[in-house]
Amino acid sequence: MDGWLLEDYITISGKPGAAGVYSIAQSSHKYMDVGDYEDLVFYLDVRNFSGGGGTLSVAYETSPTREDSTFLAMMAPVALSQPGVVVTAAPWAIASAPAARFVRWRLLAPLATGVWEATFRILVTAYSYA
Repeated sequence: MDGWLLEDYITISGKPGAAGVYSIAQSSHKYMDVGDYEDLVFYLDVRNFSGGGGTLSVAYETSPTREDSTFLAMMAPVALSQPGVVVTAAPWAIASAPAARFVRWRLLAPLATGVWEATFRILVTAYSYA
């Protein structure tokens, strides 16, 4: 088992807009290379959260390349509801999209809600192929 910091503390905020979903993906230079690993566990450490009346969530995505269009969600997004740590397992055998070469996060927020803000970091533990 190995562990990494996928994202150090970051604060992201937004304000109301049209209907739909506002999405922010992690910067490509921070993608985690998990080429030798299959089972991942994510630790979402939320320090500050204000939802503005809507539901903010974080999705974990994977892709065999760094191309934005090739990333798929590994499981259902994790809703942010309060400060604390949310642990999410993504074992290869049951993930919607098993871990490929690269992993990143994506923040999702409904555009029609009020002003929102989230401060969080994400740690990952990974288990290698036996």
